[in-house]
Amino acid sequence: QGDIVNRVKRLPKPSQAAEALQPVFEAVSNSLHAIEDAFGPEAYQAQGLVTVTIRSPRNPDDVEIIVDDNGIGLETPRFTAFCTTDTDYKMARGGKGVGRLLWLDAFERISVVSIYREGEKTFRRRFTFRLESHDQITDEDVSEIEASGSATGTSVTFSGLRGTAYRTKFPSQGATIVKHFGSHFFADFILGKSPRIVVDIDGSSSTFPEEVQSLMLEDRGVATIPTTEFGDLSLASFVCHKNASANFDGSHQIHLVANGRTVTTRKIDGLLGIGRFGPDGDRVFHGCVSGEFLDERVNQERTQFNFDESIVEAIVRQCAEFVRS
Repeated sequence: QGDIVNRVKRLPKPSQAAEALQPVFEAVSNSLHAIEDAFGPEAYQAQGLVTVTIRSPRNPDDVEIIVDDNGIGLETPRFTAFCTTDTDYKMARGGKGVGRLLWLDAFERISVVSIYREGEKTFRRRFTFRLESHDQITDEDVSEIEASGSATGTSVTFSGLRGTAYRTKFPSQGATIVKHFGSHFFADFILGKSPRIVVDIDGSSSTFPEEVQSLMLEDRGVATIPTTEFGDLSLASFVCHKNASANFDGSHQIHLVANGRTVTTRKIDGLLGIGRFGPDGDRVFHGCVSGEFLDERVNQERTQFNFDESIVEAIVRQCAEFVRS
């Protein structure tokens, strides 16, 4: 519903690799929500699984990305929300209702297969999702299937990069893709709020959150930092192996988090006034800061905050002063 073509045209285009991966990150975020709804807040981390398979990332025409999950599936309320732009269906979780539009902006072809339950029955929903003025959802088929042995879940297949910006900025190196996965979902991974995510790129696999959590040496807990301008901020502090900062600028990092996602990261080496520390000089500090002020001021793609860099610097400075004290 809505003028989809013009809506997609107005979306900001990627200027770097992390932004070109944002449509894939949105699909993974959807999977994380579906998994939590399927298994509940106590069990989803242990029982959930997201598999991201990426083939031929070097070739924009042949690239194929499949995001599979064992979540709750596209039952009727979720499918209705899928068909509505700017829906408030997941607003409480920070969802802005525009993730699917990023899919249309980035990929030539998108297909969805989802298994879900309604009452005592199990259904399979298939459809093609495309960028058109009308009938964006085509080839739809909903059929009842045997419930026995049919786990719920959704598989989304993206293929063929669309537009110059995505074709030139989408990363072609597997190591770069893995690096950005770890950075984008850093807060989920280091805080232990993620189910298992396997990223397979042309047969080479990386598993999260283990890739990130294996670098954590000490969890220093969560502290509340009261501020006049920004309300109460929560700072989760970690001592990590130096390799945790290998893909960041500098050694010590503050990650600004909104609605459970890392939006931006700033080094605080100068603010802390120390280099790497520890017995072997191989330890660094990572902090994840969150709060209502940040949640309410993140853009719809959850890639930037709607305030000046000076405010980012002020928040980071207050967090660094707290760590230093």
